[in-house]
Amino acid sequence: MSRTKDIDESFSNLALDPQAPPLPLLTKTKKSSLRNLFTRKPSSPLQTTPFPYAPLKEDEIRLVNLHAGPPSTPITLTTETTPLSSTEYTALSYVWGDPSDTIPLHVDNHLFHATKNLHSALQHIRLFLMPSQLVPLWIDAISINQADISERSHQVSHMREIYTLADLVLTWLGPEFGPGLTYLRELGEHALAVSQKSKEPPKLLPSHVKDRYTTIRETVRVFQSTYWNRVWTVQEYTAPTDLGVFLSGTAWLDRTAFLPVTILYTQALHWLRDGLRERRADASFVDATLSRVKKVAHDLKMSYARMAASNEIDTAPDGMNASSKVEQVHQIESKNGRSSIVQQFNLISPLLRFRDLQATDPRDRIYAPLNLLDHGPREKLCIHVDYSLTVQQLYASVAKCLLGDRDYWPLSVLEICRYG
Repeated sequence: MSRTKDIDESFSNLALDPQAPPLPLLTKTKKSSLRNLFTRKPSSPLQTTPFPYAPLKEDEIRLVNLHAGPPSTPITLTTETTPLSSTEYTALSYVWGDPSDTIPLHVDNHLFHATKNLHSALQHIRLFLMPSQLVPLWIDAISINQADISERSHQVSHMREIYTLADLVLTWLGPEFGPGLTYLRELGEHALAVSQKSKEPPKLLPSHVKDRYTTIRETVRVFQSTYWNRVWTVQEYTAPTDLGVFLSGTAWLDRTAFLPVTILYTQALHWLRDGLRERRADASFVDATLSRVKKVAHDLKMSYARMAASNEIDTAPDGMNASSKVEQVHQIESKNGRSSIVQQFNLISPLLRFRDLQATDPRDRIYAPLNLLDHGPREKLCIHVDYSLTVQQLYASVAKCLLGDRDYWPLSVLEICRYG
């Protein structure tokens, strides 16, 4: 029996909870091309040769259409090229995982080796599709010809635009965090109900922590996901797109609800920590989780374009209402205009912010932060995405560029030189 069949059969018990709400925009496709997309399902026999890439034009992206099918059947993918500015698609944000541990997929009737985590994401997304439906996705591992240095460099330089212009940014946390994400969704519903009745921010009582102790501890795992520690995922899940969703298993949470629920979950963790210490139990895992939760909340509160104004934002004490701090950012933007804020935002800030995040390719420690800059500040720098450069060449070029720019504080690049 082939490994592909083993994998497919292992997913045969997957099922969508009948009570699970449908994922927004997942099945949205361009009406003009719907018939063509439906008829592009590959026919047998499947080819064992690698998926052949056709060159992309300057303004094009490559979309991957995921077709509906029972969980026990192989994943069916087809591709199409389309102008970035005039198409509807979902951008998938996920962690690749071990690139040497792959599962074969068939893309346009050809072989493609996907990492386990990507395969799992596609299996779970497919559960939300009705028969004969498909969803157009942008998936970096497939949508970019990773073997073509020129295409890879060009596409990566447009990652900001790709995620910003997406109809939906779908963040795949992994298959194992569903119960925790479901609990966070319940907290969100609680917060919404309270806000409709009172102007006071919602709070959790110690009795809630006592009643939901096991669930609260299980939810810790959501923030222990490796997803939060990668250089590319930060700019993906903070992209200023219209709609974002966090997905684990078949449980999902709207990105706009994620910030308020992290505030409530922080309250629960504080109560949990106090209770554990009263019993002289080990509460170190709670402290570690609090640190992770605050990091994620910070990233969600401040898109990196707005972080340019951080020198104008008062440092708020722990427990400050999240909406108050976000409103402070809005007031600054309204006063100065967005462009003036962006002009203040230089490359040093995200380089420092990203220095402890993980990257398979060390060059992405430069290219991921670079994508957070708006077009103007980005073009002003003498740094461009170019994977033909070695790590040493790139880091030396960045240091030389920053040291020669008056807008950067004197010798500030020396703060990050030890990470080369």
